[in-house]
Amino acid sequence: MVDASKPCLIPAGSGGFGGAYMNYERDSIEDALLPWLAGQSPGTVLDLGCGHGGLGVRMAEEGHRVICWDLQPECVEASQAHFDDRGLSSSFDGMCGTMEDPDCWQRIGRERGLLALTLMRSLIWVPADTAVKVLVHARGKLAADGRVWFVVLGCDAPIVPESHRAVPLRQRFAPISPEAGELINMRQPVTTYSSRELAELFQEAGLTIGEMRTTGYGHHKGWAFADSGAV
Repeated sequence: MVDASKPCLIPAGSGGFGGAYMNYERDSIEDALLPWLAGQSPGTVLDLGCGHGGLGVRMAEEGHRVICWDLQPECVEASQAHFDDRGLSSSFDGMCGTMEDPDCWQRIGRERGLLALTLMRSLIWVPADTAVKVLVHARGKLAADGRVWFVVLGCDAPIVPESHRAVPLRQRFAPISPEAGELINMRQPVTTYSSRELAELFQEAGLTIGEMRTTGYGHHKGWAFADSGAV
């Protein structure tokens, strides 16, 4: 059973973050990510906050090795089972730990670098200062032409109350709906971002956003690349 005291994109009900709220966003960043991966030579992709491996399997089907990393060991195990069921066991690698764990990052080889790193709502589960550390690690592992693909909950999303978005970014890590009932992950602290704050966060980590759009339901979706001028 998933530990409800830890961040997880699978609530008591179905539908990911915020339950059925997320079901209205099927126009996913995956629609851009997967065709891009299909046009790349086989490489290594890191799915940070892999959940049950649904996206990881689809990336492996494009010919890439996928590292499925999650805080929850049950999610990593479920991801491996998903790969096994699809006959993709040789494309799977799993890691368990916090997103900022330096030991986990150390395990990721730098010979060729990561072709892609996916952060599908993962950054919301940590304070902004920790998110910068995660992105700095990510930048250090990217291949020269690698990309960080992301989905981040915006502070202007209809589901986010004014009392949350009014707090300065560095102090914004807090539950957005502590009375959310059965939706476990809605009672957990999160950090939401405006598009400007998110761009500045990536820039602080030495990454430049190449493309980003904000959906009607308030999610920022896009990709970023390493800024060659950053140190």
